[in-house]
Amino acid sequence: MVCRYEPKECNRWRCRSHTKWYPRNLPSGWHLPSKAEWKKLESFVASELAPVEGNVWTDEDGNKYSDKDCKNVWSALTGKLDTDGWGESGMIDENPDLANGPRDTYGFNVIPAGQCYHSGGFETPKSKSRTDFWSTDQATYGAGTVYFSNMSYGLGYSSDKGGIQEKRGLSVRCVKN
Repeated sequence: MVCRYEPKECNRWRCRSHTKWYPRNLPSGWHLPSKAEWKKLESFVASELAPVEGNVWTDEDGNKYSDKDCKNVWSALTGKLDTDGWGESGMIDENPDLANGPRDTYGFNVIPAGQCYHSGGFETPKSKSRTDFWSTDQATYGAGTVYFSNMSYGLGYSSDKGGIQEKRGLSVRCVKN
């Protein structure tokens, strides 16, 4: 799982399993990324991608409009489409490049994953359309998260007000110090 996030630090980001918020058992020399670090990764990847059409909409008269300079970061960071991977996007009309599926350009290999509940239950989304990761940011009502969804080109971020219960278990990516 290599991501060429920093040219000389090929193994800077690494995958770990589901865990409760802000895990205390991270490997030595690694840390959980902040929202700012996730945004830095997203900006880096976007800067290297060719533009694609996105945000397509049609007015009342049938005229089609779109942005021609979108960057499909989701596709560049997600793992290959297969029976255990991402489902088909429901937003292909609005973001046509999603029809090409995940490309895993950087070896980051994000795959759809569920979450653990504090009760011990585990849920995997049937739509195979989303994966949530913890960030170190604390929201007013819960912990901060970053998510990948096959419904849009970019990453999603929890708001400063609404996070998720820290008792839940989400995926994590560790960043090398």
